[in-house]
Amino acid sequence: VTLDAALLQDMVWHTVIDMIDIVNMMFMDSADQNEGASTQFLSVTHPEEVKRIQIAAGTFIILGLFFHQQSYPSIQCIGGDSGQETETPDVVKARKRSAIISILLVDLPFFTIRTYIYTLGLSMPNTPYLQIDGKEVHRPQLDKWWVKN
Repeated sequence: VTLDAALLQDMVWHTVIDMIDIVNMMFMDSADQNEGASTQFLSVTHPEEVKRIQIAAGTFIILGLFFHQQSYPSIQCIGGDSGQETETPDVVKARKRSAIISILLVDLPFFTIRTYIYTLGLSMPNTPYLQIDGKEVHRPQLDKWWVKN
């Protein structure tokens, strides 16, 4: 196993985990999931903060998706049609670029958003169930993806 192959495999795993995290953040306020219960409750008690959270999350989701598409190395063809030579991709540079994108545009912003939601959620009543829109839902726990960050 070469260094390039190991770095590429590591980059693929981190990018896949980031994509799963981005999808989870997209459905953070889904009414069908218990994970959305905290933001559903907060949308009643703190509507302005929830709007700002949604705008910030949407911005970092778009930036993360846009810049992660540039994480992988590209192969450039040198020469004309008859004698095309391929230049080897720089996997080390691509891995560094992927790590910077992952940390600055996915991990840190989502950690901050989840921590902010958690601190706002401390204002919830300390009961096992909450009444949201006439339905009784389980009191939300700390977001499971918070541990990843």
